[in-house]
Amino acid sequence: MNDWNVSGDGDELLDSTEFNKTLEECIEELPSRWKILLKMYYIEEKKKAPEVSQELEVSTTNLWKILQRSRMQLRECLEFNWFSKS
Repeated sequence: MNDWNVSGDGDELLDSTEFNKTLEECIEELPSRWKILLKMYYIEEKKKAPEVSQELEVSTTNLWKILQRSRMQLRECLEFNWFSKS
């Protein structure tokens, strides 16, 4: 069970070792291609959409769709594995 208040500050959540472990586990559950795109775009933050699309040979439209599906799957995983346990 976590002790984080859902109405709390998001920065506080990101400072939580437990939350970051849960987030990483949820990211690892993504399909491999989705995981690569997500990490390149959001976590590395050094790549822009056209660069990620070109490097991984996907259209920009497909990139946005994969990122959207990845966020939805992450949200579902976090809701089940983190927020529902608070």
